[in-house]
Amino acid sequence: MGRDRERATAVAAALLASGMRPGTAVGILSASRREWIDVEMGAMLAGGVVVPLHPATTSAAALDIVRRAGIRYAFVEEPLQAEKILAALEPDGPLARIAVFETLSRLPAMMPVADWRSTSPTSRGRGAALAPFAEFLELGRHEIRRGAGSAVERRVAELRPEDPATIVFNWSAAGRPLATVLTHDNIAFTTASVPRELEITAQDRTLLFLPLAPRLSAADRLGRRPGRLRRRLRPGPRRGAARRRRDAARLPDRRAAVSWSGCAGD
Repeated sequence: MGRDRERATAVAAALLASGMRPGTAVGILSASRREWIDVEMGAMLAGGVVVPLHPATTSAAALDIVRRAGIRYAFVEEPLQAEKILAALEPDGPLARIAVFETLSRLPAMMPVADWRSTSPTSRGRGAALAPFAEFLELGRHEIRRGAGSAVERRVAELRPEDPATIVFNWSAAGRPLATVLTHDNIAFTTASVPRELEITAQDRTLLFLPLAPRLSAADRLGRRPGRLRRRLRPGPRRGAARRRRDAARLPDRRAAVSWSGCAGD
């Protein structure tokens, strides 16, 4: 847990050092991997709104989501995924920077590697803001050593239960992804209730076989959030009790709906 907190805090510090404001959309386009969790938790610590993109999302759909959600910072698995959203780096696009989890040694010549720390959001263009995630993480650790941890703590303290935490895009019959906004209260309630309803204990192990993009997979990882964020966003007892009574009456239907939502992006 200590390593999880350290990496998530470093992500948050790097985002704050990049000028990220509360409510800024942060996109993640990747298959399931360790960095996915680091970015999600870190973005929420920094007050951001996480926008997960399924790794099989087409170029047209990914670009549509980036523009509609107003994603400012994007984290992708490898250069081929970055190519899907490069057009949003144009001067009139919302995207300012892209960090890539995998090595950039095989990056095509038309996609030059940039220094995350020196890249200005005003000097954008194709490949002008593509940087290695390892460099981004090191920037966050450097900021922590300079005392940025207190800035992260202040950002967490400013979060409210009703603030948006994530925007989930699922496919619709119309052929265009539809957006669902989940608040911190929504996620905190799920985090608190899933272990109780499913009788999960600290001795249990979970096999995650779905991509991290669907919310179904989120139930496992959200319990691992940094403790201070989890305590800060715990749903109020009165409101939480009412929701528990209401959900208990329709628990089978709710589980079926969640399972369908989790598979919709596959």
